Amino acid sequence: MVGQGGLNTVLVDPVLQQVSNITANIEVPLNIALNVVFLALGIGLAVVKEEQLRPFLIASIVASVVFWYLSEAFGGILTGMATDFNSGLLVVIMALAEGASSTGSTRAGRPRSARDARVGDGATSVV
Repeated sequence: MVGQGGLNTVLVDPVLQQVSNITANIEVPLNIALNVVFLALGIGLAVVKEEQLRPFLIASIVASVVFWYLSEAFGGILTGMATDFNSGLLVVIMALAEGASSTGSTRAGRPRSARDARVGDGATSVV
């Protein structure tokens, strides 16, 4: 991704060159560490209660933005030659959408989910 031109030359290339120099000989430990971080975030997001979800979402957004920048160079969108944004932006958007849906607020007194509607109507819910 280095040397693609556009804003990439100023905003991305110098940082990626330094990261490349630093991590040139530690690919396997770095890969293992990233896998552990992403696995911990994924498991955390899957098992925490809704009240404790926000810190995991924020950590996931930060990890995704850092990964998107350092590994995917923002999908090359600053070069003017990008065809997609890669996965970093998608993960951030999904985390933001989940955070918005788990804030606990409802519009006009409506339940947040179909499960809440069933429980509110006195119907039994299958979990």
